Amino acid sequence: MSFKMKTLLKTLLLIALPTVAFIAVADENPEHVHEQNAGDMSSGQEMDAMNMEHHDHASMGHTMDNEVKLSGTLFSKEIINLPDAVSPQVVTLKDGDTYTITAEYVKKQVGNHTLRMLAYNRSIPGPILKIEQDSEIQLNFINETDFEQTIHSHGVRIDNRYDGVPGITQNAVAPGESFEYKIKFKDAGVFWYHPHTREDYGQEMGLYGNYLISPDNNNYWNPVSREIPLVIDDILIENGQVADFYREFTNFALLGRFGNEHLINGEKNYSLATNKGEVIRFYITNVSNTRTYNLSIPNVQLKVVGGDLGKYEHEYFAKNIVISPAERVVVEAMFSESGDYILTHTQPDNEINLMSFVTNDMNGEKQEITDSFYSLRHNSDVADEFTGFRRHIDSAPDKTLKLTISLADQEIDHSEHAHMDMQMDSNDHSQHSTTPNALTSETQPSAPEENLLQTIQWDDPGQSDRTNITPDIFWELIDEETGKTSLDIDDWVFKQDDLVKIRLINDENADHIMQHPVHVHGQQFVVLSVDGMPNNNLVWKDTALVFPGQTVDLLVKMSNTGEWMLHCHISEHLHAGMAMIFRVEDNNGVASGDAYRSSASGHSHQH
Repeated sequence: MSFKMKTLLKTLLLIALPTVAFIAVADENPEHVHEQNAGDMSSGQEMDAMNMEHHDHASMGHTMDNEVKLSGTLFSKEIINLPDAVSPQVVTLKDGDTYTITAEYVKKQVGNHTLRMLAYNRSIPGPILKIEQDSEIQLNFINETDFEQTIHSHGVRIDNRYDGVPGITQNAVAPGESFEYKIKFKDAGVFWYHPHTREDYGQEMGLYGNYLISPDNNNYWNPVSREIPLVIDDILIENGQVADFYREFTNFALLGRFGNEHLINGEKNYSLATNKGEVIRFYITNVSNTRTYNLSIPNVQLKVVGGDLGKYEHEYFAKNIVISPAERVVVEAMFSESGDYILTHTQPDNEINLMSFVTNDMNGEKQEITDSFYSLRHNSDVADEFTGFRRHIDSAPDKTLKLTISLADQEIDHSEHAHMDMQMDSNDHSQHSTTPNALTSETQPSAPEENLLQTIQWDDPGQSDRTNITPDIFWELIDEETGKTSLDIDDWVFKQDDLVKIRLINDENADHIMQHPVHVHGQQFVVLSVDGMPNNNLVWKDTALVFPGQTVDLLVKMSNTGEWMLHCHISEHLHAGMAMIFRVEDNNGVASGDAYRSSASGHSHQH
């Protein structure tokens, strides 16, 4: 990749330059300038889960005086003349269909606060697009925001020309402009879409939505009463507004931006009515900027059946589920008794209620659904796909990346985060036998051990990270063989259908240590082992959580030609440099997207 292309990519990912005149400049009393947005509000059939009553309890007082003002150009917080956010639609699309998605500003009620936010088709989350496996659609994207945009179809093994990475697969979409994406869905499961310019701002403000891809095999999933997507997010609200974002740089660059309010399907205190005996399949997506969630529903049995890109080899029951940013998990829940239940997020020092379930006495569920829930499937079709993969467990990695940080000679205040560093010193990672959710027996998978969970950066007390900005903070991917770093890594070239073993080492000697959800664009992989211990329950993934101090081995199937990103999916870490590009080409040295890159950079591709 040329210097010109790397510079373009860095510029588009890190900076959102002002394109209109209504920007507030940070000072003690920033002035608000009005913005006019126009357009008709579309309507459509809504999924029952999205239309359930949600109860807006009083705010818990999560506000603070933001006395720290950085020198930079603030994104506007003005809400006057903005359209109201609407409820998300469920849109069923068929092979060959065309659908239009528009990104624009809206005003939305979150608890007691009316916020300026961003939305796709005026809803947060954006429309749920239900599509059959192997179908191809055209997505017409219109950018009605005030900064450059793209759409990245996360987890979809898409034609590289439509991957949505500015400077690598397309030019960014300027305000008022549009772009046509052609998207073929090769895999079944739950996927999502989001911007790949200023992810930290766009996602926090509401730009995210799900694809729900129906399998071509009717018996792929278990029979259930209902299917419901749950999109989990947090948002940082201060003084009744979304906390400051700056156009010239990303703040909260060390830890990522932790929110103080939690949203399910875009709503605070989301509630769902259920029936006694009902089995619901939840498609869960974590769209938060940085927060890893530890989910459970006390007194409700959970069965994990799928991950990012489809089914596990073996279904299993779980008391809790750890899910990092960008990951998905497919979970079936049995509400066997009437009563009230809570979806909780449990941290070592507290428990947070995310949503409620009200289960009534109506009981008419089919016996076959109940019986199916208590029966754990061994998915031989999935296991057959992985035949021969485990022989790579003991082989040397083809590539090794160290996940670490450069602080640009800054003195960082670690006082709020010292507990994690101390816990790291006390943990022996050689004893961590498996990845989260790896199977050790038919009914009892090993979850992350308690001391492993203690190493996670669960929160940012007092939002002390706000003054850590790019480029002072530089999170790095270091190629252990060449010493090249992040976007300077220019020699990862693979052949189509190669199986490539990539070792990820989360540097326990770094100046700051925390977890990293690592996302690979355009391909699918399995987690072979963690700290040398084999994973006994494989599932296709596109994002893997690497705990502090861990070594995680991925086996990546390079099935899709093009030039692709590998990056940390903590949004602020991405913008702080934790990203690289790799290339997959056919036997003739050609890859999808080469024509664009040739035009953009003056040569065909990286070598």
